[in-house]
Amino acid sequence: MSGRSLGWRILAVAFLLNVAWEMIQMFAYANMPVRSLQSLAACSVAALGDGLYVVALYWVGRLLTGDIQWVRHLTARRIIMVLACGLGFALVIEHIALLHRFWQYRKNMPILPFGVGLWPVLQLMILPLVTFRVASGLSRVIPSKRHVNE
Repeated sequence: MSGRSLGWRILAVAFLLNVAWEMIQMFAYANMPVRSLQSLAACSVAALGDGLYVVALYWVGRLLTGDIQWVRHLTARRIIMVLACGLGFALVIEHIALLHRFWQYRKNMPILPFGVGLWPVLQLMILPLVTFRVASGLSRVIPSKRHVNE
């Protein structure tokens, strides 16, 4: 499977997982519509951004490892790096968003010592790993066009 094909699968899986996560955590954000088409639209936009982050993470990993399929071989070191990147990225994004009032938390959002919410941090730490596992599994079940034509 080509890296581009896997990249598209990663984006699709990441988008779907992140839409679900965004919808589930809506209750913890102030001034957000809950369970409506407006909330689905807002969550979809956020999930697209999250999905692009996961794809960027895949491509950076590919460049660093020299392995197109590096997400199929998640060693302890690679898992720690994905978790660390997710933590760092989430802290930066959440701080910027809170500073510029793109969103605010309700009282039911657990706050970390860094001043940001727990749910979005966990999202960017856990969902990339789940995405890589699912997308890798899909590549075994659904062959790319390249493999079909060979």
